[in-house]
Amino acid sequence: MNWTLCTKEHITHTDLMEGNVIIAASGRLTPIDFSLCGYSHFYMDISSTYGMNCYDGRMRQIVEGYRSVRNREINPRYIEPYHALGILLFIACQYERARDWDWFPGHMDNYWCKGIFQPLANTTPFIEI
Repeated sequence: MNWTLCTKEHITHTDLMEGNVIIAASGRLTPIDFSLCGYSHFYMDISSTYGMNCYDGRMRQIVEGYRSVRNREINPRYIEPYHALGILLFIACQYERARDWDWFPGHMDNYWCKGIFQPLANTTPFIEI
């Protein structure tokens, strides 16, 4: 990974999902709920948006939308560590509530560990664009 690339920080929302965006009649999107907002690399916003909307193969749309606004090349390999970090942030924030969720243990083992953390540790790509 090119670590000089990762030092280009700016303010990120870090929680962009349908529930945190107001859509005006004109179609203009306005983000709300800035509780996780702070300085990070722009890949954190891309990965968090993907993490909240990672169904129906939307990663390509998310990347193209971000690319059109930022006018910047986006390398999918750099999205992956930020995606893993977002999952760890979710686990840390929801840890006490997780014991009440039937889906949590299976998700931890089958999806996150096997599908994200192990491939990341082995430098095996797991996000396709």
